[in-house]
Amino acid sequence: MNFGGPLFFAHYSFCGLDPRSLIDRHADYWDQNVRHTQINHRHCLINPHNHLGYGADCWGLTSSHGPTGYTAHAPDRDRG
Repeated sequence: MNFGGPLFFAHYSFCGLDPRSLIDRHADYWDQNVRHTQINHRHCLINPHNHLGYGADCWGLTSSHGPTGYTAHAPDRDRG
């Protein structure tokens, strides 16, 4: 997925597993989650679609109900 997808992937994938120091041949999972969060944060700060409320104190796109129904919100699928 471009831009890491919704933060749901980071939230629920590691509810019972600490990704710090978790590295295998596919990824450094802590670094991957930090970068995923940074991409999401930056997108909401820039707010390219001028959605009401986005900013330093209100950011983080995940799977949720929105203006167009339930969807996996992410920087490349930002429905506001």
